[in-house]
Amino acid sequence: MRKPATAGNAAGGGRLDLIGVPFDGMGRAPGQAGAPQELRAAGLSAALGPDAAAEPDLVLPGPVPQRAAGSGLLNEHALLEMIGALYGRVRASLSAGRFPLVYGADCAVLLGR
Repeated sequence: MRKPATAGNAAGGGRLDLIGVPFDGMGRAPGQAGAPQELRAAGLSAALGPDAAAEPDLVLPGPVPQRAAGSGLLNEHALLEMIGALYGRVRASLSAGRFPLVYGADCAVLLGR
């Protein structure tokens, strides 16, 4: 039986995949999109220990602080790209038996899980 996932055992696989999400739902630059870089600079990987593997940040379109016609969503193109890219990265991490630790962005990041 597998142990529950914790930072120490990473879903039994012994590894955390750190996935930075440089996204700001309001379309500001850098806004919350700067969080992954700042968290790394503050020592996120070191704080989590040797089981933490810093994956490359998601690559997303630049911010657009305007509402999209039709949906009314701010920064819609980047939002849709973020959701798809994050879903793929989380799925790949879980499929490989690792624990995806998603950091940065704003509450919209929950849509990509």
